[in-house]
Amino acid sequence: SSTLVDVGAGLGRPLLHALCAHGVAGAWGIEVDPVKVQKAEVFMKKTLEVLSATGLAGGTGPAAAALASGESPRLDCSSIEAMGSLSPATHVYSFWEGIPSVAKQALGTLFSQSETCQAIAVVQRALRNRDHVDYFNELGFDDVQVVKDFPVTMSGSGRTFRAYIIRKNGVSGAVGADLDLGSAQPVEGAAEQGKPSSGAEAKRKGGLKSAKLRKKSASVLPFKKIKKYARSKHKVKISSTP
Repeated sequence: SSTLVDVGAGLGRPLLHALCAHGVAGAWGIEVDPVKVQKAEVFMKKTLEVLSATGLAGGTGPAAAALASGESPRLDCSSIEAMGSLSPATHVYSFWEGIPSVAKQALGTLFSQSETCQAIAVVQRALRNRDHVDYFNELGFDDVQVVKDFPVTMSGSGRTFRAYIIRKNGVSGAVGADLDLGSAQPVEGAAEQGKPSSGAEAKRKGGLKSAKLRKKSASVLPFKKIKKYARSKHKVKISSTP
């Protein structure tokens, strides 16, 4: 019965993940960049065609029917400030690192005013020496609690951020207890405590592995070594007479 809205949907990967892996009743996204919206429509359509062809879009319910028919999640090309409501969404996701504060405040206000929204997951840099609830209150999230936060690493860039699960007070259930962010995978370690996370360690090891592969490839390729000849110390005299 859950409906997800992704604010800053990009190519729509979290929307497809929510439909395929969790079987939400519905999912839609908001994206301000028209170029990304066009790319997302093509990307989601092609992905759904592959899922339907391989039989991975099985099951029952509205989400399964949409996947089987190849119907992509809706994307609204708009800024969050221009949106009048988040309804009928029950859950919100946003990777809002880099989003202006005015947009975050607009999202916080819409979330607080919504009669359907219950919880939101946001991914950003770790909050250091800040009370989490006070921080989100300043952004317009009224009468909420931070029920969970944990480190995540982005599957594409490998950068480490922190996910915060915010729930409205009075909402029952373990919201975010088993959350899977799809494009953001949990990592072990406490990055905010100054310790290197496993994501950073994996990235370092990946770099070392790539260097070893390059070295190995260089040794296998049949490059011919160019022989250098020393210059003669004797000057050659050129005669001007025939």
